[in-house]
Amino acid sequence: MCLLLIVLLQTCHNADSGKLFTNNETLNLWIDNADWYQSIAVDTMRVDTIKVEMIVDAQSDSSDIRSALDIIVVDNVLLVADYLRSSVVGIHIDSDEPTFNVRSRGLGSNEASYPSSLSKCGGFLNIASYGYTTSSLPRSPFSEVRRSSYSSTDFTSRHVCYEGKILMKCPETRDPEGAVCIYEIASDGELSPSGRFIPNIIPFPMQPSVYNSSKLSSDDEHYRLTYNFLPLVFMGNSGSLGSQDKPFTGVLHIDHPGFERKLDQLPPTPVNTNSVDMSMPAGAFILFTHRHGDHLIVAISNKLYLFDVGGGDGRYRFEKVVVFVDHGDRQLVTLKMTTHNGKAIITSGRSGQIYTVELERLLQSII
Repeated sequence: MCLLLIVLLQTCHNADSGKLFTNNETLNLWIDNADWYQSIAVDTMRVDTIKVEMIVDAQSDSSDIRSALDIIVVDNVLLVADYLRSSVVGIHIDSDEPTFNVRSRGLGSNEASYPSSLSKCGGFLNIASYGYTTSSLPRSPFSEVRRSSYSSTDFTSRHVCYEGKILMKCPETRDPEGAVCIYEIASDGELSPSGRFIPNIIPFPMQPSVYNSSKLSSDDEHYRLTYNFLPLVFMGNSGSLGSQDKPFTGVLHIDHPGFERKLDQLPPTPVNTNSVDMSMPAGAFILFTHRHGDHLIVAISNKLYLFDVGGGDGRYRFEKVVVFVDHGDRQLVTLKMTTHNGKAIITSGRSGQIYTVELERLLQSII
């Protein structure tokens, strides 16, 4: 029986459908209930190599930035969540004005402790730090107006904004059916929980819990969830947000050779078992997804995979693989991406370098 097979990717559930399923039956039901499921093969030989321009050199003595865990443009200022320095730095990207500290290290008002996520939501700039999230004015100097704390802490809490709500990894990991929490934003900036959804694939306290690692992103049409080590992009809309029956309206399966390795040797295992493999799995992994106009960009390992969704029939079409290189022709791993004034702004490497490239160049087709 399918329910007895403890593999992370398998096709015994509705085998004739050709869909990929997990060992989590709730997630399998949501895959089945989605309005559409599309599998699309990627051509890893169709590569476009693009040289990018560095705008922040974190290895320079003059740099005010040591790491860039998240970036966002607000009020014509590029805000950088500098995790290593416990600060948020502002960069005037349209002028020569000097960089400035939006948040310095600390636990008090207008201070930060290991900031990991930035968003503009509900009329506020929201900054997620170690154990709390602050709501701030959405214009320079971004003064803090409200602080919301959580009962449990997470050093790398990530959140996104979707239709005026904050979606964030839940502070408690013990609930197998509650990996993502929804927060309402009041007029004074206070965050209040309004629901939770999305299951953990490996239930607490089983291991290896690394397979619960996931990323959230959003645009005007959808919110998206990806588990780092599954080649699936789950998409939902406002009508499905928080639904316990159908949180996803679509599922995109990226048929990528790096995800072919069978994972049946890594089933959920009791935590007191000596044979538990706690290491990161080999093979491909998803870093983020980003939607710009009619294009969906999925960062897999050290490459970006570009899909076109502008054909009018609602189907995704693979366009190309993008490899970014610096001025020394060294390949970059893109960790985060945002856009501003016709340019893509990306972070690369743990030391916090930030680069830019023309969007037109990034999105153009190759012959």
